[in-house]
Parts: sequence; structure tokens; C-alpha cells
Amino acid sequence: MAATALLPLVLFPLLDIMPVKDVAKSYGDPIIFLFMGGFFLGLAIEKWNLHKRIALNIVRISGTNGNSIILGFIMATGGISMWLSNTATTMMLFPIATSVILVMKENHTQGNQQNFSIALMLVIAYASI
Repeated sequence: MAATALLPLVLFPLLDIMPVKDVAKSYGDPIIFLFMGGFFLGLAIEKWNLHKRIALNIVRISGTNGNSIILGFIMATGGISMWLSNTATTMMLFPIATSVILVMKENHTQGNQQNFSIALMLVIAYASI
């Protein structure tokens, strides 16, 4: 799969589709590295179960009510976003929110789980700005 991603770098100049300089710019765009760093952060957080610890601390501090969990995520996202980039913060908190949503679906049958899930994901996106 990784070798397939490098094929345009070789084939485009050979087939006179694009010069090698222009093709190489697509591989070295700073936005790509920003996303890649955010994904690496998210994978590292999931590997070491840090997302579960952060989620449990947010729930412990804010409480188990849906509105207070959302407020806890707003404060956590805003706090982390002060020191990290907005994109990295959003990608880092996405697995944390996913684990909280799964726990809420397993343990709470009352209320509208779909609205809670949508609100939690939107809160992370808006609070990281």
C-alpha cells in the first residue's frame, strides 16, 4: 500500500503528465504533516489507553449527566487547544469522545443517545477553535 502511494511520484514524470517538482510538492505540503502528526498522536493515545484515563477523569470531575459531560469536554478541549494545534487537539479527543459515547450507550438506556453523540462531536470541533 505504501509503495502504491509513491507510484505517481515515478509515473507522472515518465508519462509527461506533470513535472517531478510539482508532484513532489503534493507529498511535502505542511498540511499533510500536520494531519499526520495528529493521527500519530491519536494512535499513541489509543495504544497506551490514555483516552480511557482522560475520559474517566473528565466524567469523574464533571459528573455523569449528559450536559455536564459535554461541559467537561468543552473545558478539556479548550485547555488542550491552548498548547496544541486545533487539528491535533480535535484528532486527539476524538477517540476519547468515542469511548465515552460507547460507555454511555452500554450503561444508559434513557435519553437520546444519537443527539448526545452528535453534540459531543460538535463540541470538540467548536471548542478547539
